[in-house]
Amino acid sequence: VNDAYCKMLGYKEEELIGKSVTEFTHPDDIQMGSKAVKKLFKKETSFLKLEKRNITKDKKIIWCRLSISVLENADGVPKSTITIVEDITKRKEDELQLKKLSGAIEQTADHIIITDQEGIIEYVNPAFEELTGFKKDKVIGKTPRVLKSGIHTQKFYENLWKTILLGNVFRSVMINKKKNGELYYEEKTITPLKDPKGNITHFLSTGKDITEKKKTEEELRISEESFRTIFEQVPIGIVLTDKNSNFVRVNNKFCMMLGYSSEELLKMNIRDVTHEEDIAKSKDLQKTLLSGGLEYFSLSKRYVKKNKEILWANVTATTLRDKDRKTQYGLGIIEDISERIIAQKHREETIKITEKAAHLTSLGTMAAGISHEINQPLTALKIRVDGMLYWKDSDKFLEKEFDKKMFQDHLEFVSEQTSRIDNIVRQIRSLAVKDRDSRTVLFNVNKVIKDALAMMKQQMSARGIKVNLNLEKSNPNIEGQTTSLQQVIINLVSNARDALQSSKRKKKEINIQTERDNDTIRIVVKDNGPGINSENIDRLFDPFFTTKGVEEGMGLGLSIVQSSVNAMGGSINVRNNDKGGACFTILLPIVK
Repeated sequence: VNDAYCKMLGYKEEELIGKSVTEFTHPDDIQMGSKAVKKLFKKETSFLKLEKRNITKDKKIIWCRLSISVLENADGVPKSTITIVEDITKRKEDELQLKKLSGAIEQTADHIIITDQEGIIEYVNPAFEELTGFKKDKVIGKTPRVLKSGIHTQKFYENLWKTILLGNVFRSVMINKKKNGELYYEEKTITPLKDPKGNITHFLSTGKDITEKKKTEEELRISEESFRTIFEQVPIGIVLTDKNSNFVRVNNKFCMMLGYSSEELLKMNIRDVTHEEDIAKSKDLQKTLLSGGLEYFSLSKRYVKKNKEILWANVTATTLRDKDRKTQYGLGIIEDISERIIAQKHREETIKITEKAAHLTSLGTMAAGISHEINQPLTALKIRVDGMLYWKDSDKFLEKEFDKKMFQDHLEFVSEQTSRIDNIVRQIRSLAVKDRDSRTVLFNVNKVIKDALAMMKQQMSARGIKVNLNLEKSNPNIEGQTTSLQQVIINLVSNARDALQSSKRKKKEINIQTERDNDTIRIVVKDNGPGINSENIDRLFDPFFTTKGVEEGMGLGLSIVQSSVNAMGGSINVRNNDKGGACFTILLPIVK
């Protein structure tokens, strides 16, 4: 080894003599070096060049270029090699740097053009091809005029060349044209490239596509203009306030509503134009809104006009916040409802008068119905009782030759008609008396159903109707009036009874079921009668609507049923069974 090689690796000659070259070779390059030497000794070649990494004494890695020749003995047999070693570390670093730079230029999203000093294109990167649609081989040798849109003036280009020929950087937004004729905006930077003597040799043009940004800016400009137009011309008041509720901006409509000029209002606070009785209410809401406690609020409040008149308004307020969600302004939308408030007061007075008239009319209608409803059973009672009295005075009664069964039937008929009259009076009272006793108690649904059916047991038995019960075992409690639910069950069962009377079925049944569904008790009353005409189902709960004859009722029963169920916080609906008959379903809330 010579001194230069020793200095290159940092070793003394005696440290290297006798050592294998592989001890100073980078591990990744050992195999490559060994294969090369084998080729020499096999006489596959007499000379070769290769580049590999060596490791210096202080553990640094250096790149070396090796020129290796084989030395033979007198018989022509390879016995050794002689190698010229050149340190190319600096060149390798430069190549790596150049490779990185080249890769960056190739992969950058910016559009790059390199021209000579005459403006002839020598290089374009892939981003340029992708944006413009021009392939590299179609533009190299030409000038950037292929991108000219015709929008910029001649003076613009003269200034461009004047700037870069003086060695200065040119920056501007340019509108250029793609191969397909589409225009695009580009942030353009053109930099003169100089040799070591300072002479301009090339121009480097970099560009960034800002077409979407320009579109967004244009849309924003149009949006701002539209907002300004809407703000000033919209037929409702709009105001912007600061955190202290001082007016920052007001539109024309709000000024007209209060009779102030915008200059006057911009010197005022919201409280200055708010009715003194509404200041506290609106102040608390405004404070909560601006602190972030509310997203928005709406309220009706009174403003005081410049001429001291009162203006009623609906106000919807929210906040305008910055990107950090910090409140910047309060935004208020104000709608003048003064005429509506006046009209509403007139309407409320009219409604009160109308309700009184309607109540009197309803009482008159019910009175006419009562006359028929009660007269019919009374007439029937009179006939039966008169017959019984006549029969009592007859010889057969004196001789005690009377029919006990017939006598019992007469008494049952009298009892039934008396109950009917009592039910009619109670039904009419429940509608006519406006302020009913609203006291409620907790009671068991199943017990009330059983008690109601006990009152009708004889009626059902006499008509051959079987009542089946399937009641919830948990005995749920609800809150209400026991008599109300009893009337509901009696009414529904009575309707089912009447429907079954007109049915030709041999087996007549009414099924009553209760079941619990989470916090609700469901009561189902269904029969196997003829069902309800589909045209009448939607009107079934309307007051005074009936599917029966005039002599059989006024159509108040189901209306009262619905009112009673609603009063207990429940609901009722009706449908026809698939196999015939009607099905009423009541839902009532369970008290835990």
